[in-house]
Amino acid sequence: GEPMEGASVNQGPDRFGSHYPSVKTDSEGKFRFESAAPGEMVLTVQAKGYAPELKEVTIGPETEAIKFVLEPGRTVRGRVVDPDGKGVPLVGVSADTWRGHRSLRWSTTADSEGHFVWTEAPSDEVLFDMYKQGYMSVRQHALSPSQTEHIISMSKVLRVQGKVVDAQTSEPIDEFKVLQGIDWGQGGPPYWERRSIATATDGRYEVSFNEPRAGHLIRIEADGYLPVMSRAFKGDEGEQVFDFELTKGAGPSGIVRLPNGEPLSGADVVLATPSQGPYIRNGRVNNARDVLQTETGADGRFSFPPQLDPYAVLVLHDKGYVEVTEEQLGTSNEITLQPWGRIEGTLRIGAKPGADESMVVSYSRPYEPDKPRVYHDCRAQTDRDGKFAFDRLPPGEAQVSRAIKISERSSSYSHGVPVEIESGKTVSVTIGGTGRPVLGRVSLPAGVGRSINWNIGHRNISTKIDQPKPEQPDNLDQMDADQYLQWYEKWKETDEGKAYEAAAKELQRKRRNYAIKIASDGSFRVEDIPAGTYELRLAIHEPRRGAG
Repeated sequence: GEPMEGASVNQGPDRFGSHYPSVKTDSEGKFRFESAAPGEMVLTVQAKGYAPELKEVTIGPETEAIKFVLEPGRTVRGRVVDPDGKGVPLVGVSADTWRGHRSLRWSTTADSEGHFVWTEAPSDEVLFDMYKQGYMSVRQHALSPSQTEHIISMSKVLRVQGKVVDAQTSEPIDEFKVLQGIDWGQGGPPYWERRSIATATDGRYEVSFNEPRAGHLIRIEADGYLPVMSRAFKGDEGEQVFDFELTKGAGPSGIVRLPNGEPLSGADVVLATPSQGPYIRNGRVNNARDVLQTETGADGRFSFPPQLDPYAVLVLHDKGYVEVTEEQLGTSNEITLQPWGRIEGTLRIGAKPGADESMVVSYSRPYEPDKPRVYHDCRAQTDRDGKFAFDRLPPGEAQVSRAIKISERSSSYSHGVPVEIESGKTVSVTIGGTGRPVLGRVSLPAGVGRSINWNIGHRNISTKIDQPKPEQPDNLDQMDADQYLQWYEKWKETDEGKAYEAAAKELQRKRRNYAIKIASDGSFRVEDIPAGTYELRLAIHEPRRGAG
């Protein structure tokens, strides 16, 4: 019960790349943060000789003093060894994730035999990182206090080298690009790390991988040749040799024109593939270093290196936007820019204007792993009168929603209104200001003796819709999941299947969703729900692994 002086109290869920403040406790054990932002806050306390403590708190105008009681520190012992069981000297060791957050501040260097000790650890599980030059890093390795020493195995880096030659002449390629690829192990296309692309010469390359992945790949690109991809390498394969043969080929090219036929210079042209999708924020490319991008010349022309994957070409300019498929570009390399669409609107919360609230526009683009990926992130802030506008919107079916901040790291879209955005036209919408508020409280079953973070999981109120059921095959009980999926894909192309898909899509357009933010006492209030029949759904989850 004695006050603790000099304990560090840190704000924020993540110690990396943040500007969260930190303070020390005074002689009475007290701490104070001035001008704290209202809402969810993560506080982590660490003190010499004691186990850390973490709390997720809700900050308001009259937040009560927050009390921390620190327990004596626990001990985590470990030794890092190579595949032969020999200790790896001077390995960096850092506590990374604890109770779902990356707010712990502790790191050390293992000794000459690979041993390390932490005597101020919490009683529950922490995920650690281990790293050393020349070795494959160990990430998110779970360790808990124990009387025995944990043994962590660390392998040498994966190093791949080889030759790159012309497939016809067998002559070395003078200059080419080398990309490292990541197989995430989820069945999707590899991710190519374009921001770390390297140039190699004289028909030889060497690549090292030191981060653990499900698979590591190499892609070779050279002017006038089709790109070539390696097999997936495992992280423990050590030294490998892999040679490439390149075949000549041509890449996507075209000319961009304004609606009046005039060539458009200075337009951004982006290539979208299944593995490299542009992230477009409010009509501008936000991840230019991760995608293939060029600019139209004075004559409106552009070109890209040869491609093997399916692709789409996007053109962005202050005067408009257009997206064309590989098939369309193959039919005609003339691309006509279309004016941006626009949305203007008003947000109301109850009887008041929704001032200084976040608004989003989301597009109805289903994810298809083998199709080019394009992601549009369209956001706006309301003014003091609840007015908002989006000025650079591509055409298509979309939804305008209010973004409600659920916690420090997550938001939910609510009160969505479907819209059809057309080039050169403005859509007007009003969100909120009608219907009634819905109030409630969620309570724990008797006998549950712990606090709950109500906002980890799924919480919403949605329109109750009787979804039509698709036709079922006569031999359904004899089918496995893949066989049923194949049958269903064929059935969708029948007249009955097309009618079902259209009816289901229309019902989804009519569905309305309202986000629920639950206070620490379990209470909630959702404004502006129109008359109707609804379902309330709550799925409260345990914190993920390492979250205590």
